[in-house]
Amino acid sequence: MDKKKVLLTILVIISFAGIVLSEEKGNKGDTKKVIKTITGEVGGIGPNFIAIVYQKDEEKGVEYEMALPLKEDVKFQFVKNLKELQVGDKVTVQYEEEITTYTEKVKDEKGKEKEQIKEETKRTGTIVRFESRPQPQSVYLGEQTQQTEEGNEQ
Repeated sequence: MDKKKVLLTILVIISFAGIVLSEEKGNKGDTKKVIKTITGEVGGIGPNFIAIVYQKDEEKGVEYEMALPLKEDVKFQFVKNLKELQVGDKVTVQYEEEITTYTEKVKDEKGKEKEQIKEETKRTGTIVRFESRPQPQSVYLGEQTQQTEEGNEQ
């Protein structure tokens, strides 16, 4: 299994673990919903999620990626469904970010119970818009003959 697939699997598991934990806490507290967008290359595709590589640091060899579960009624623009997308395609994804703030009882160093403010973020893709497909790279096939202005080979 390559590194990207392992990373995507871990990100998806973490996302779903956060959802389960928030349900166990009963979502006590304030919840805010914000609509955001992210543009980048498709880094991975699953049955109900998409991973977007939104930044690359070529010098360090690092990619920054966001895995987004998709709503059941996700809308697609310029493609019919996820099956028409390929890794490397440029897309823009609109997603809902739901931030829940709640208090949780924790013990300090002395064992005294106190309340601590916590925050959970849940992101869900609502619209996937296909932007472009990368152009095939040219491949060097060995020496090629160039012609000068007079038409003589060099």
